[in-house]
Amino acid sequence: MGRSERGLPSRFFIQAPTTPALMAGLVPVAQHILRAPSSAELAARMSWLPERMRVEPHKRPWDLRTTAQASPLLISTLRSLPVRTRSSKLTAGAEVDRSGSESRLTADYVPAFYWPERYASGFAKLLAPMMTERTGRRFCSIALVKSFSSCTWKVATSQLGYPDGNLGYNGMRKVSKSGTLEEFQKVLREEAAALVSEAQPVNWGELRRSLAAFRVISTADWLELCKSAHVHAGRGAKQQNAAAWIWSELTGGDPRLAPGGGRWDKPRCEAFDYFVTVQLPTMRDALLEYGKDLLAAADLSALDSDRPELLRRSA
Repeated sequence: MGRSERGLPSRFFIQAPTTPALMAGLVPVAQHILRAPSSAELAARMSWLPERMRVEPHKRPWDLRTTAQASPLLISTLRSLPVRTRSSKLTAGAEVDRSGSESRLTADYVPAFYWPERYASGFAKLLAPMMTERTGRRFCSIALVKSFSSCTWKVATSQLGYPDGNLGYNGMRKVSKSGTLEEFQKVLREEAAALVSEAQPVNWGELRRSLAAFRVISTADWLELCKSAHVHAGRGAKQQNAAAWIWSELTGGDPRLAPGGGRWDKPRCEAFDYFVTVQLPTMRDALLEYGKDLLAAADLSALDSDRPELLRRSA
């Protein structure tokens, strides 16, 4: 049984080493760990183990309180390891300073669908060869959430509302294999620092929760919007796409996760892209005014203020 690039399977450390196969795999790793010149190096050499436990929770058979085979040295070493290790190839690596006011930055303060202009200027050249822009913008937001906390990729993904729990982890695997990991981490640190330095960071999570009931633009409002924009009202699809765009613009969320978005099959995705590319430019101002009215009517008591910059970026 061979070693993976992140070390031995975790069961080698909890199963009684009684077979030749187990001993042949365990002894070289144990010798390498025990030859560490310092406690810090000892922790570094074992850092892949807790990361494996987090990445593969369904394969986590141990409990430090009841594992008879674990020595006191092993138990104390594992407990001393940092919650988010630096040596794993599958960590985001932003290393954000969480002292002082930065501690308030949680998943709520990260837009779930990263801004297109910021993505294009920093991440696109690194991620374009391996993922679409939509997937890349999702992944960057997830990576930022992980950089601000000690959570797993799956938790970071779910905190932004994405149903695919493997989205963040799979994205980082691609980055790690592409050879652009260091450059990606550098850009991620810069983006994280930019969010931290905002004088009044926007609570995007609270906005998503406050507008969770916004599913559709009423027919009367839609007709008035089209009249003010001097455009033909069109059929239901256009109205539905406009509602998804407004929700995304106001909350920093992925329009495909809009509360009233419906099923996003290929025809629907193409219709939305057509709306954003062809129809939106003539309606943008009218829709943003409608969005301001939605914010005024929503319960935003948890936000610092009703800031106009909430509408400054387009999804």
